[in-house]
Amino acid sequence: MKVYLLYSGNAWMNHSSLQLHAICTTLDKACEIANEHATAGDDPLEESELDELREERQTYGREENYLICEAETDELDS
Repeated sequence: MKVYLLYSGNAWMNHSSLQLHAICTTLDKACEIANEHATAGDDPLEESELDELREERQTYGREENYLICEAETDELDS
């Protein structure tokens, strides 16, 4: 089963800045949660940023950016 890990991080997406927010079953849900988080911080995602997140799995040029990573569950990586 594929899951989507939603992270946020600083403008440079430094590894040490990444914070896991959610493990989602769909890409759309991960994008929705990212937008909810951004809105709660008074900096909602613009439609173009949501498109970036869906297509490239990352936002760019924000003080706080979002990253979505895909992972397979219940499988041994060989």
